[in-house]
Amino acid sequence: MVFGILAALGVLVWALIPIIGLVRVFRLQAEVRRLTDRIKQLETRTPRPPVPPPPAAHEAADRVAPPPLPVVTQRPAAPYVPPPPLTAPPVDIEAIGGRWLQHAGLIVLVLGVAFFLRYAFDRQWLSPAVRLALGGVVGAAMAVGGLRLSQT
Repeated sequence: MVFGILAALGVLVWALIPIIGLVRVFRLQAEVRRLTDRIKQLETRTPRPPVPPPPAAHEAADRVAPPPLPVVTQRPAAPYVPPPPLTAPPVDIEAIGGRWLQHAGLIVLVLGVAFFLRYAFDRQWLSPAVRLALGGVVGAAMAVGGLRLSQT
């Protein structure tokens, strides 16, 4: 019964992920088209200054050479070094898959312990006193864990 429900949820998620991806791709395509149209609109609206033609050969000979640059006797304190370009960290697909497998394993472990305890309670392997003590210890551990998480 539980396996059937989990299998149905798995199939549902497996079917929904490509659909969600396609919807996001279509939205991004519409956004790119909108931004491209906006850029074209701004380019046509903004007048560009005319570019002067290059000087003719006889005009270049009549030009006077610019004055020489002054000699710099003092060096700047520190040369300007541009910051490195911002790059996004590479996406590590294996780490993402490992994290999902870790979460799935944790869920399976918690469910396994819960079903084993239920089986032990049904078979009366544990006395009522042990059940109460176990519940108290687990409750205290969860309270301490919650307090530690709330302080960080």
